[in-house]
Amino acid sequence: MSTDVLVVGAGAGGLMAAISAADCGARVILCEKGNARRSGGIWSGNDHYCCYVPEIHGPAFRANFIKENLPDLADEDLVVQFTDLSYKALQKWEEWGVNIKTHGHYEFTGHGWPGSSGKRGEPGKTDRTNIHFSDNQLCVKLEKQARKRNVRIMNRVMVTELLKDTHGRVVGAIGISTRDMTLFVFQAKCTVINKGGVEGNRLYPSPHLIGYSMAQPGTGEGAMMAYRAGADIQNAEFCYRQTSLRFGPWAGRGTWIGVARDSEDKPIAPPYLERPDAELGDPAIEDPDALDHVWEMGKGPVWMDPRAISQDDERYMRWGFESEAMVPFLRWLDQENISLRKTRFEFITMQPRTNIQVRVDTHFRTTIEGLYVISPGFLSWSAVGGMVAGESAAKATKALELEDSVEHHDTLSQSKAQYEEILGREGEQFAGWREAQWAIWQVMHCYALPPNRTESTLMAGHRHLLRLKDLAKKGLKAANPHDLYHVIEVLNLMDVAELVLLAVNERKESRGQARRQDYPFTNPMLNEFLVITQKESKPAFRWEKPRRISGNAS
Repeated sequence: MSTDVLVVGAGAGGLMAAISAADCGARVILCEKGNARRSGGIWSGNDHYCCYVPEIHGPAFRANFIKENLPDLADEDLVVQFTDLSYKALQKWEEWGVNIKTHGHYEFTGHGWPGSSGKRGEPGKTDRTNIHFSDNQLCVKLEKQARKRNVRIMNRVMVTELLKDTHGRVVGAIGISTRDMTLFVFQAKCTVINKGGVEGNRLYPSPHLIGYSMAQPGTGEGAMMAYRAGADIQNAEFCYRQTSLRFGPWAGRGTWIGVARDSEDKPIAPPYLERPDAELGDPAIEDPDALDHVWEMGKGPVWMDPRAISQDDERYMRWGFESEAMVPFLRWLDQENISLRKTRFEFITMQPRTNIQVRVDTHFRTTIEGLYVISPGFLSWSAVGGMVAGESAAKATKALELEDSVEHHDTLSQSKAQYEEILGREGEQFAGWREAQWAIWQVMHCYALPPNRTESTLMAGHRHLLRLKDLAKKGLKAANPHDLYHVIEVLNLMDVAELVLLAVNERKESRGQARRQDYPFTNPMLNEFLVITQKESKPAFRWEKPRRISGNAS
C-alpha cells in the first residue's frame, strides 16, 4: 500500500496530523491498533485544555505562560511554539463542533491556586490557563474530520517496524492485523508516529490490581520503533507519579471539588484549603509527595472530602466526570446510593511513569530523515504536535518519490517468520504475554523503584532483564493475532525497561521525581538531556544542551 504520509496511531495527535497533512494536499493513511473513534488519551474525552488565549490573557501574560510550561530541561523553541499555536488548534476543534465553551464562554476552573482569577475567561481578568470543558465525543468528531478529507483509516492494524532505504531514510513500515494474520507493507514518503508514552501501569505495577486487565495500550512501541530505526531518545531516566482513587479511576483529579484531608481531618498540603472551592479544586490532591508525607507521618489514609459542597457544585463535578471516563464510577455511586456530598473518597499515589520520548525539532522531525514523532504530553500539546507534524510531513513529500518496497524483502520475510513462529508455539513450555508483563513489573519494582535505587540495584535489575528478554524471544506464545499484538507490546516494554535502567544509572543525580539513594541531590552541572541512540544494536549515550531561542543554553 502506498501513500504520501503514513500516520501511526490515532488519538488527538494522530488524528490532527492526518487532518493537517490532508489539508496540505497529501494522501494519508492512518493506522490504529485499536479503533480511531476510541483511541489514545482522548478515547473517552478529556476535561481540561491548557491554552494561551491572546485576547483573554493579553500579550503580557504570554511570557508567564511560557515560563510555566518550561521546566529546567526542555527545549524553549518547542514550548514557545506550543504557546503560540495552542489557541489555533483549539479554534479548529471548535469549528469542527467540539464543545469547548460552557454557557457560551471559556471556563477556567480546576487545577487552580488561591489568588488566581478568571473563571469566566473575561479579557484582562484571567490568569488561569486550563479551560474546563466536557465532550466525550471529541475523538469521534476528529475522526469524522479525517474521513471528510479522505484519510484512509485502517483500524485494528498495529505498525510494528519502520522500513528504511539504503540512505537511512524512513520510507514506510510493516504492520499486522490484530484480527487475522494479514501482514501489511506501507510505502510512504514520510511517516508520522503518534503512539503517546508508556502507560503508568505497564512498566511498574499498579497499587490496585483488582479487575485490572494489564492491557492498557501505551507500551512505548512508537518510541522503540523510532529508536531501532536510529532516532535519538531522551528523558528515559525521568519519571512522574500521579494520584488516584484507591479503588477507582485515576482520572478527574482536577475536577474534584473538595478538600484533601488526612486521618485527623486536617488539610494535607498547600494551599491548605479549609472548605471546597469549585473554581480551584484542591491542588494538594494532585501532589504525590504530599500524599506520601501523610503516610510517613502516620496520618494516613488521605481523603478527598467533598462533603461541604452545594448541590450546584455536585452537578458541576458530575458534569466534569462524565468527560473523564468516569461514567461507570458515577453509575456505581448511584446504584449503591453513595452521595458525593456525604462521603469521603480515599486517594493514593500511583507508581511512576517513564518520560521516555523521541527527540524532535520544532517541525517534530526526528534525527532520521522521513520520520516525524509527536511527543507525548497533555491534550493541547498533542493537538499542536499533530497539527505541526502533519503539515511538516506533507510539505516534505512534495519533493520526494515513493521508494520501491522490493529491497525490503529480507526485513518482511524475517518479520513474517517471527510472527508465525510465535503463533505456532504450543505447550506448557511456552509462556503467555501476561507472564512476561508480571516479570517486567517484578524487575522494575524490585530494582528500579524511586527513591530506593542505586547503581548496584539498577545493574542487578538490568542483568535480570537481559535474561528475561532472551527467554521472552524464545518462549512467548500467542494463541491468535490479538494475543500476538500483546506479545509485541511486552517485547517493546522490555526494550523500554532496559533504556530506563541504563539511563537512570547514567544520570548520577536525583532530579524532580526521578530519585536515587546513592545520588540524592540535584547536580546543576547536569542540566542537559541524556540522549540515547542505538549503535550496533546497543544503546550509546551522550549529553546535549536544551535548545534556547536566545542561543544561551542553560
